[in-house]
Amino acid sequence: MKTLAYLSLFFALAGHASPPVPNPISRYFSRVPIERAHVVYGSAVEESLSGEDIKVLVWNVKKGARKVFHSEFMKFGEGKDIFLIQEAFTAEFFKESLAFFSNYQWDLGISFLYKRYNNDGTGNMIGSFVKPTWVKVEHTLDYEPLTETPKTTAYAKFRVNNREEEILVISMHGINFANLGAFGRHLSQVKGHIQKHQGPVILAGDFNTRTKERYSELTTMTRALGLKEVVWLNGEVRMRAVGTSNILDHAFVKGFEVKHAEVYDSKGSDHKPMTLELHLL
Repeated sequence: MKTLAYLSLFFALAGHASPPVPNPISRYFSRVPIERAHVVYGSAVEESLSGEDIKVLVWNVKKGARKVFHSEFMKFGEGKDIFLIQEAFTAEFFKESLAFFSNYQWDLGISFLYKRYNNDGTGNMIGSFVKPTWVKVEHTLDYEPLTETPKTTAYAKFRVNNREEEILVISMHGINFANLGAFGRHLSQVKGHIQKHQGPVILAGDFNTRTKERYSELTTMTRALGLKEVVWLNGEVRMRAVGTSNILDHAFVKGFEVKHAEVYDSKGSDHKPMTLELHLL
């Protein structure tokens, strides 16, 4: 009898006549219209990258909330030409870490705001001491099912001295708990921009490749676009998905030779900082 009662209650709640049940989690988050999602901090002074060797930091920083983040961000960011940051934050303590890098411009694409934390926003960021010639932030077409918020992808282009072709840089944080179809649609957005670009490409970030199917979709797309996956020294310390142990953080390049690529075992975030030294071909 108890089983029948529980089933009856379930179907009653699931029926079309019942009012929708509010999502108790989504009320803590606020979506941002795409026209207000792009925020810029700092100001770059250089018009182009000076040479053919480029140093990059890729890192999901978990909003810089850990105590040692500031010191590690300064350490791993020192001397870098380009930053690709996931889970950047608009809180003052995070902006203080950015301010350490004087004459850098930071372009943030906000995914959502935290209502309970001063309405501060989080999202994807690209930073450099070189002024980008073009910046775009783009929300995913699908929302995460729990927070009911999109992910944001950040794009930027940079000039290089004595080069006609610009570098396209993409910081991606893959849509996570949505289904495989949503992940494919996110990849399709990125694919469209790479296809239109004539020149070198850096695509990196936290792709949330928590299943083999997701990783396969990602690598199928990158191979078709002529991008090569970066092989990391110490790559086994990269963040892994709970339950599957699949690696989440990756980088792909086109038009570059990878001179050095290393992952560091740090405490500044749950993800590990990844550094790249690239040479333009």
